[in-house]
Amino acid sequence: MSTSNERREVMENVHIGPVTEYSPELVDGINRLLQELDPKFADSPITREILEERIRSNSADQFVATLNGEVIGCGVMSVVHGSLAKNGKRGHLEDFVTDESWRGHGIGSKLWLAFIEWCRQKELVAMGFDTETYRPDALNFYINRGAEVLEANRFLWVDLTKLDGRSSQ
Repeated sequence: MSTSNERREVMENVHIGPVTEYSPELVDGINRLLQELDPKFADSPITREILEERIRSNSADQFVATLNGEVIGCGVMSVVHGSLAKNGKRGHLEDFVTDESWRGHGIGSKLWLAFIEWCRQKELVAMGFDTETYRPDALNFYINRGAEVLEANRFLWVDLTKLDGRSSQ
């Protein structure tokens, strides 16, 4: 267990924000964390092209938390248009994970505040995200920061590259 002085020193040296420039180390670090979140991410890693698209985007940002050049946390924020938010737009959080060895040090909380600030800068009034029921620590993290569980949904996915014409039936 770290002392409060050690924790404060670590937090002072952690850099959190959107990625503004590609580097292979960032891609490797993000992919390592995504596989920690779910081993299935090994089948669809973040590539240079994906990261550069997020860097260029006006409606999405890849966030990272780094300490001495090592990626220890990440998440993707994007703007979603729909009727859930009062102004028709809300933020959506994906792929939020903190390196397991850094959990409990405030990295996730610092990323969370950066996500909230990102939404406020874009004049979004809500932020949505999903978490799995088998992740009680994640669920508690969100609830302790003001999130409200709206309902127990099933997340559905259609891989458009695998459709064979069934989409029009």
